[in-house]
Amino acid sequence: MCAVMTMLENMDGADIDPIGEIIGAKAIDEPAINEQVTQIKNQIISFTKRRRNCVFLKNTITFRCDQCNKRYRVSYYDILVNGNFKLQSPVHTLTTYVREAEYEEDVTVTPIVANKLCTECNTELMQDFPVSLEYLLVILQSRPPDSGIYA
Repeated sequence: MCAVMTMLENMDGADIDPIGEIIGAKAIDEPAINEQVTQIKNQIISFTKRRRNCVFLKNTITFRCDQCNKRYRVSYYDILVNGNFKLQSPVHTLTTYVREAEYEEDVTVTPIVANKLCTECNTELMQDFPVSLEYLLVILQSRPPDSGIYA
């Protein structure tokens, strides 16, 4: 908080107009954002294919169609490999855990929404993925545990 106040005081003293012009419309570049999302999705798909034996990817999500009441159980692996997910806009949230090296209480996470098409009535089913994009990338990039420890 002190650093922010010092920065604001320095800006006041320097006769700088921080707002100056409206840059909101210029700052949003839709094609670049869509390309970045596509690259991240392709990266997730390739990581998932490499880690197909990961125990986490064997978990399932249950989709239920509200129109025909049909249920589908799909593994995380199938959802991620087939690209049946959408990345949402990043949101700020409070951390639910405390670590010694982490001083900030809020973090930015990117929610993932899994989707599936109902085979009976062609309705798109959507379900929140249980982990954020950031946590999923950590899981997919980490090495499997040493077999000597868990033998």
